[in-house]
Amino acid sequence: MRVTIGKRLYFYFILSVVLTSIVSSGFFFMRYRDELDNGINRCLTSGALISKGIIDIAKLGELHNPDYDKSAYYQGKLAELKNIERSFGFLYIYGMIKEDGTYRFVYDSSQYEPEKDVEYTFMKEYSDYPPALEQAWKSGSSVTTEYTDQWGRVRSIFYPVKDSAGNVVLAIGIDYSIEKVRGIMMRSYYMFGGIFAFIVLVTVFFARRLRRKIVSPITKIVSGVTEISENADLRLRTEVTGGDELGVLAQS
Repeated sequence: MRVTIGKRLYFYFILSVVLTSIVSSGFFFMRYRDELDNGINRCLTSGALISKGIIDIAKLGELHNPDYDKSAYYQGKLAELKNIERSFGFLYIYGMIKEDGTYRFVYDSSQYEPEKDVEYTFMKEYSDYPPALEQAWKSGSSVTTEYTDQWGRVRSIFYPVKDSAGNVVLAIGIDYSIEKVRGIMMRSYYMFGGIFAFIVLVTVFFARRLRRKIVSPITKIVSGVTEISENADLRLRTEVTGGDELGVLAQS
């Protein structure tokens, strides 16, 4: 089957624009995803640093005092942590100590004005902690990880806090919902899909105009030349007019 120059031009034009759009959209989408991922990690680190400034490790020795968790000082710290949680959109901010090899919650933003179904966590054991917590405590460096627990799929940072002697005495944990990240990613998929569809529609539109402006006149010229050749009549003229190269060729 003979493929006309018009069909080939139409095909290659659309193909080149579509491929360029796919490559460029993919590149920008990857950059967007990486920036989103890095942005979440920066927020977690910033939240941990701010929380570190709020929690006074010199007060950790008072944790076992009677009704310490009911004191105005302690409740004020929970309120500050809750404000950070809300400002950054975190799930929870919590602080843990380690006693006799057991991690225990000493601060938990969910305990400030808690809802009815929120578990009381003050000095409770953190039994199902992720390995990243132990890694952060032993290394003395912050560790970011993703894991699933009873609260869902989260990305977390565990930030160790050291005393003046350089010993880790507290670990700050912050959770960020991966479901929220997935929601953002889905919106970005729709956005880039809409942009790609728009590019395809615009490409088809201009390809049709290109075909009408260039390919159609060439087809008419070929038909006219064929008719002149078949009739051996040099007085015949094509119907193509205009001041461009195709018009000059047609009148020749």
